[in-house]
Amino acid sequence: MKLTYLIIFLSVSSQIYGQTDSLSYEAVKSTVNNLFVAMKESDSSLLRSILDPELRLQTVYTSRKTGDPAMHFGDPEEFIEAVAKPKEPGKEWNEVIKNLQVEIDENLAQVWMEYSFYLGLEYSHCGVNAMQLFWNGESWKIFQITDTRHESCQ
Repeated sequence: MKLTYLIIFLSVSSQIYGQTDSLSYEAVKSTVNNLFVAMKESDSSLLRSILDPELRLQTVYTSRKTGDPAMHFGDPEEFIEAVAKPKEPGKEWNEVIKNLQVEIDENLAQVWMEYSFYLGLEYSHCGVNAMQLFWNGESWKIFQITDTRHESCQ
């Protein structure tokens, strides 16, 4: 009898845990997708709603001048202002992502994806985005975005 209760408890517990993981995964994915919607639609309100106030931005690249590894630290307010600035028709920011990978441990999520960036329909560059998100008890907030940038990707 006790074994039956234990099996039922473990079965229900694993289903609840799995649903939580699935819901968290979808919520993280939705937050990341909203970043790209905000960029495409120049929606700074949506953007601010998904970003942590302490957002950090970095781009990792190889210097064209020296060939050395380098890192650029971006200003979050400049990024938000650039997103909010109306774009000319046909020059909207359009970041197309693929191979999205999400890892979650409690209140921390790590997201990795390949991307291609377009101005309207015109290809600009590509690379990888690595993002970290924090669950603040109400929603997932992006607190770290690091990307690479290449002229072409394989």
